[in-house]
Amino acid sequence: MPEHRHELVVGSAIDPEVAALNVRSFGPGATEHWQDARDALIRHKRRQLQTGKLANNGHVQTQAGFVSEALTGLQHQYNHLRHGGWRSDCEALPGFEPFNCWKPNRPRLSADRRIDKRTGRIVRVTPKPVKYETEPGHP
Repeated sequence: MPEHRHELVVGSAIDPEVAALNVRSFGPGATEHWQDARDALIRHKRRQLQTGKLANNGHVQTQAGFVSEALTGLQHQYNHLRHGGWRSDCEALPGFEPFNCWKPNRPRLSADRRIDKRTGRIVRVTPKPVKYETEPGHP
């Protein structure tokens, strides 16, 4: 997409050939559908949920309803990708793991609460836009 190319080449001074080889647009007007991008983004977390999500008691969660609800929640969490964006499309360099990153055109807002590490209590915070998305569970 022209606006993504402009952002990378002009805004970030990335060589046009490097940008063309390592970044792909998704969403309206692009060849990759936004649902494909969403599915790639949550593939790792989906596999984790389906093969061994632990319940609060430390046992593997096997209730179909729990897994189904968690998967539905993941799908909804990343619905903002329907507005399109770009994603990295690079293979790992020798000695490095592949790094996948998505930058939606309309970022989602972070959670409005978090757990205070010191007290263990839930604290309300001001949500912030999540500019870049990575696979859940990956930094």
